[in-house]
Amino acid sequence: MSLRKLDIFSDLTAGFESGVNPYRDLLAAAHDLPLVSGPALREKRGAWRRFIAQHHPDFQIETAPLLLEIGCHNGGTLRELARTVPHGACLGIDMTFKRAVKTAQKAVESQLPNMWSILGNAAQLPQLFSPGELDGIVAFFPDPWNQKRHQKKNRLFSASFCQALYQMLREGGFFWVKTDDEDYHGEIVAAVQAFGGKPSLVPMPFVEKKQQYISTFERKFRAQKLPIYESFWVKLP
Repeated sequence: MSLRKLDIFSDLTAGFESGVNPYRDLLAAAHDLPLVSGPALREKRGAWRRFIAQHHPDFQIETAPLLLEIGCHNGGTLRELARTVPHGACLGIDMTFKRAVKTAQKAVESQLPNMWSILGNAAQLPQLFSPGELDGIVAFFPDPWNQKRHQKKNRLFSASFCQALYQMLREGGFFWVKTDDEDYHGEIVAAVQAFGGKPSLVPMPFVEKKQQYISTFERKFRAQKLPIYESFWVKLP
């Protein structure tokens, strides 16, 4: 069974037999990890700031930024975001038990109360965030399919998905994307431009050193001396 096909609000551990996936079993047994999934995601849409404030007493609901990483892998990049934006909240979504759990474990190990993991299919994000709820969205090397036949069929960042993401951003919010696929990057750029996104050379509003955010995939591609395509967009009035 694939998490891709399940409703994001369903108990995702219920459809997988115990003893097969250790991360599934860890998720089912551990209730103290900063990880939200299944029924616990209900009622979060439009209420993420209140939820974070319940667990992070220094979080200012009205002014603190709320950032989302799509495809947080094992949480390395998200951890750097959380470290450099301590006054904000950093959420990461991934749809494998292993990656979601490892991301939550990194938050605990690093003592970052502003870092949370979400287990689920990012295609269902419009069910989790209301319009204007997010201050920033990061997507580094989405859909890293090695085989060409998988690429267009499984790509997440369609024009309609980009439009949904754009609606989730507040005015002044940013969308930051990196990929090793030039054509895919061009498609995302065209979609974001179509919905009013403006390219920006201004540094991220909450961090100064963009070079801190080097994902596992980026290290791999750079080691192979492959080109990286990157763009940074801001939602303007």
